[in-house]
Amino acid sequence: MKYGMEGTRLWVATTAAMILALTLGIMLQAARSDRVFSVTIDPTAATVGETKQYTITITNVGSGGGASANLGSAIIQVPAGFTVTVSPELAISTSPGKTWKATLNGTGTEILLSGDQGNDTFSPGDFVAVVFTATASGTAGAYEWTTTL
Repeated sequence: MKYGMEGTRLWVATTAAMILALTLGIMLQAARSDRVFSVTIDPTAATVGETKQYTITITNVGSGGGASANLGSAIIQVPAGFTVTVSPELAISTSPGKTWKATLNGTGTEILLSGDQGNDTFSPGDFVAVVFTATASGTAGAYEWTTTL
């Protein structure tokens, strides 16, 4: 598993009962060692082929000394076999005073998040969350969600 500004992995796996499970608690290390972001997803399980609403949240959990960290964009890679529905749009929630937008790329393989002016300042505890509907793969196997900052 690779950690760092380049990205991190959110794992999806199937059990014998054909349940998909997402394992999280990932920390992304920013350019400075005192700047850390966490990535979570909710819900953490779905049956194969099931359509559910998901929320992926990125939070600043480690800006030391009260310092803020800039987070201008993030890319969430949709695993092969999953289908994201944009109806009517991807919903965003953020810390007060933050402005973010989310789009699904033309091929449906990435959710693109971008902050106001492309360089939103995150103080400790600040977050951005994207809410979307996705249909899990109809094929049993392991699937990987990757978030890149």
